[in-house]
Amino acid sequence: MIRKVEICGVNTSKLPVLSNEEKTELLKKIKDGDEVARSEFINGNLRLVLSVIQRFSNRGENPDDLFQVGCIGLIKSIDNFDLSQNVQFSTYAVPMIIGEVRRYLRDNNSIRVSRSIRDLAYKVLALKEKNSKGLVVLVIILILIVLVLSGYLVYDKFISKSPEQEISDKVDDNNSDKENTKKVLLKYENKDVVYNYTGDDIYSGHKVPYININSETADKFNQSILAFYDEFKNEKGMPQPYTSYKFNYQYYVDNEFVSVIVSHSQESGGINPTKVYNINRYTGKEVTKEDILKYLNITDSEYTNKVVDAYNSAGPLPGSSDLLSRTNETEKEENRKFIEKTNSSNIEKLTKNDIIGIYTNNEQLYVVFVMDTLVGAGRSEAILDVNNKRINYIY
Repeated sequence: MIRKVEICGVNTSKLPVLSNEEKTELLKKIKDGDEVARSEFINGNLRLVLSVIQRFSNRGENPDDLFQVGCIGLIKSIDNFDLSQNVQFSTYAVPMIIGEVRRYLRDNNSIRVSRSIRDLAYKVLALKEKNSKGLVVLVIILILIVLVLSGYLVYDKFISKSPEQEISDKVDDNNSDKENTKKVLLKYENKDVVYNYTGDDIYSGHKVPYININSETADKFNQSILAFYDEFKNEKGMPQPYTSYKFNYQYYVDNEFVSVIVSHSQESGGINPTKVYNINRYTGKEVTKEDILKYLNITDSEYTNKVVDAYNSAGPLPGSSDLLSRTNETEKEENRKFIEKTNSSNIEKLTKNDIIGIYTNNEQLYVVFVMDTLVGAGRSEAILDVNNKRINYIY
């Protein structure tokens, strides 16, 4: 644990603390370009930076350096924070600060000499003992050439190119043979492209995704997901004993697209609020419905025909047989019309783009929408598997 009273000339015992109301007010002023409010907000959150860097106190790094790096992460959090999302600033800022520190620790490591070069050096020493001076000189020259070439390759690959150049160097997306030449824009190299967020405010048993892509779109999506989780906690009155309600997600990677489906779920079924996030893992940009259809070579008219055919082929709605088995003919006819009206409503949603979102997995199309039902709450979030022509309910 860091025990210094002063870090970077700042007396940590005298750092100010801002209330949530003060933070909100200052953030509004910052968005309007108020530099004084910006400075006040940064000073009011330096304790947050201090608490985060304490996690890295056993790395042997200078606390002053870690504190400065953490402040960079804090400033990036301020610049990217979206007030329209109902999420606390600290919830968003902590992973940003941690990521900045981890990048610093990774990039600050000294360059290690490869085993092949070390072996070559040992051979030089052995030759020297045998007084083979001419050969020694030749080998030394070869080593120097290898070192120079290695340094040039490292510079060319990791230093000289800007992010824009790296993106422009990527090959055409349709050329699968060159897929491995693309670089995924991971924020944290040692993490999967989507992993479980483990903040202090995440209760046990819930899974909250973190999209590990280094882009403004990913930051916006992650902030939206945390706000969605806060809505879930407030709605369910967490923390309290619970067994049926879960916050969960699933994600898929299909070529360049990463799709994350997040939902409030309950074991008993019914209404389960759901969101779909699609992002390009190479460019970091949001993926639209049009992007996915283009990738799957599906036109708008083909999309309409496919979803209608898939829905009609998925089988009768749950409860249909019971409603049509009534002995009273008048009641049976009313139920038949009710079923037709429900099916027509669902088809209209699918064809009029009144959906939650779409995604692709293994080059197959899935549509997430709020489906009208005949039983229960009268509607349920569902996934239409277009290729296999079936409907999966979100529980």
